[in-house]
Amino acid sequence: MTITPVHFRPSSQLPEHSVLKGPEISKPSAREVKGALPASQQTTFGSTRKRADNRNAELDSNSRRPTDTTRNRSALESEEAEPQWTLIRKPRAVDSQSAAPATPGNLRKSGDSQMALRVAQALRLGESTGSVPERIENIVPTSTFGQWWAHLHEGMQSPFFLHWAATKKLDLSKPVQFCANAEPPQRDYLTGMVGGKRTLFLASDRDNRWALDPIMQAARIISPTVGTTNLFESPARSTSAPYKVVANFYGERIDPQSREDMGYRATRLEQANAFVNLPPTDPMRSSAARSEEALQETRNKLIENHDTHQLIVQLTDILQRSKERAIVFKRRVELPVSDSEHIQPAQLENKLSQAITSDVSSTSLTLHPQSPWRALYPDSTTKLGTFISENGWLAPNSDDALTSLVQAVTQPALATPPQGNLGGALSWPIPLNDADQSSVLDAITQNGLGIGGLPSDKKGVLNYLAHNLKLTQEERQNPRAALQALLATPKAQALGLALERKFKGFSNPDSIKDWTLAALGASLDQPKVATSRLNRVRTRVAGFNLARQGHWGKPAATVVKGLISHLIANRSISAAMAPAAAHLLLSRRAPEFLVKDIPAQVTYGSHAWMNLTTAVARIEAQAPGASALMTFSQVLARATTSPITVREQRMDYAAQRDALVDWGVVNGLMPVRADDGYTDAQMSTVSQAFSHQMAELSTASKAYSTPLPDRKEMALKVLKQAFGDSVPFEKKMHYGLPPES
Repeated sequence: MTITPVHFRPSSQLPEHSVLKGPEISKPSAREVKGALPASQQTTFGSTRKRADNRNAELDSNSRRPTDTTRNRSALESEEAEPQWTLIRKPRAVDSQSAAPATPGNLRKSGDSQMALRVAQALRLGESTGSVPERIENIVPTSTFGQWWAHLHEGMQSPFFLHWAATKKLDLSKPVQFCANAEPPQRDYLTGMVGGKRTLFLASDRDNRWALDPIMQAARIISPTVGTTNLFESPARSTSAPYKVVANFYGERIDPQSREDMGYRATRLEQANAFVNLPPTDPMRSSAARSEEALQETRNKLIENHDTHQLIVQLTDILQRSKERAIVFKRRVELPVSDSEHIQPAQLENKLSQAITSDVSSTSLTLHPQSPWRALYPDSTTKLGTFISENGWLAPNSDDALTSLVQAVTQPALATPPQGNLGGALSWPIPLNDADQSSVLDAITQNGLGIGGLPSDKKGVLNYLAHNLKLTQEERQNPRAALQALLATPKAQALGLALERKFKGFSNPDSIKDWTLAALGASLDQPKVATSRLNRVRTRVAGFNLARQGHWGKPAATVVKGLISHLIANRSISAAMAPAAAHLLLSRRAPEFLVKDIPAQVTYGSHAWMNLTTAVARIEAQAPGASALMTFSQVLARATTSPITVREQRMDYAAQRDALVDWGVVNGLMPVRADDGYTDAQMSTVSQAFSHQMAELSTASKAYSTPLPDRKEMALKVLKQAFGDSVPFEKKMHYGLPPES
């Protein structure tokens, strides 16, 4: 799989829409209206892209941070270069049908009390008959169970789930069974009847995930135990549920009981008028996981999926019409020039693009009744083009752009590891600059933190923290696990806290680790300047040149081993901690080297390596650290979609340029420059050479896949043309000579 880069253009020649401008009118955007809504009513499209906006600074110089070292993260995040509007129009008041009010805690508590009595009644019946009833009727809608059960029922009736079921030919007239909280977790599934056979659908599969995620999330809460006991059927009605599902939800026994036991438990429930108080930290029934806030979050996901489905339906319809229109237009190109319907070949693409733009701007989109986007519009519908614009997406004007937008909004969110790309404060939206990093290291080495035993060498932070650290065998084999063990030590936590206080940083659950990681990264990555013309700043990590000539044509593993050896020899880092140090550095500076299962033939400087580095850069811009959890094939599969925002477009352009520079240097088309300061003419030459090589490789690949001519097939073709298909040419037959007369 290859990614063909766009033809290189200097920034001054980028399309006008790729340069951020201020608004021409004082108008609130959709994301501002969403920001003005209560948090419980907010939904987000493209969650991974939103995280990227919160994690990465804009590329242009206007977004660079001030040089002061005072750190307030909430303030920093508000300084991003995103244009700001003054909110001059508040969201309209929403009635009971457009937003579900938060259920007061006392109503939920009262509902749970009533459910306790429902269970007690079932136990009384069991005491009398020897077995509890199969189902409990009249589920209290305000109870905790009733709310989650109704949410699951609503999810099963949602358009996006019904559409998914139709594509899978799932018979919804028959019971659908859920198995949530499976072991391992990624094996959660549902089963249903397809063609008369019960069929299993994994929730984690790519083509199932976008439709099943909000439903399976509710199923995990409703059936909180692990194993086969959590298998249950989907709700046919929100007012009726199996007894075992209700009992399991509230922590009641679901195994067979004696009549005496059922009577005793019924008495206790009637006296207490409540279920047993579960500990807040119950791993399967935590109060936070089933809270009203958590419920609203899953409802928001359901709302988002509804609007996403409507978007996909309309985009897919426009795409289909565009393909049909292309067939008609191409026929018109072949008409005589004198024909009034004739289209000039040079105008074909432009007319197709104009038709798509017209379809997008004129198509209506129906929103969910509780969608926060409705605060922008007078009724339940809006124009598709308006909705796309308010989400910050580029307006699609081609079949490829339509396809990319559909893929982007349906692909699963990228998984990110703890602490992301391990840059800590060096990877904040406005990161610590070189002066800040120097101040951090000075505070450590000059004992400005009030901690005893700190190193006097700016390169010695890792050795200080790792002293006497005992790693398990698993941690020794997993660099990221070793780093997590290091960050959990009292010394690492004390260092991070002292730095946070020293530089007056804003405190949050990750801030202490962010400061510790920043100290580690700044310490390991010394010196901060290029040591020679051949040692580029961008490709140099801890004084080690990843792009040195000895690495050209070598696999990624060779380069990583070289960095590890360099850290041992030149940083006096132990052999046990050197892989972790290399992982920390590469995760932020060159994450392409950490992708799993890179084929040995994908070597540094090859066209395949350029494709990989470009794809990784796009992933890291959306979710820092995510590419280290992905395989080579997963990375390239993710890169098949084109950028859908101006920001992504600009970052994609920058990533392609860096990769193209490396390719050009390795292939002898440009000299090495420490500052990567190449002219537009040089980059244009390299871009043309790369495109030419890709075209040659494509031609060779097609030729290689073309089957060789077969003489037998050629002979049979000629014979059949001459004598027809009725003669059995390949049948072995003996024709005797005619008898002599």
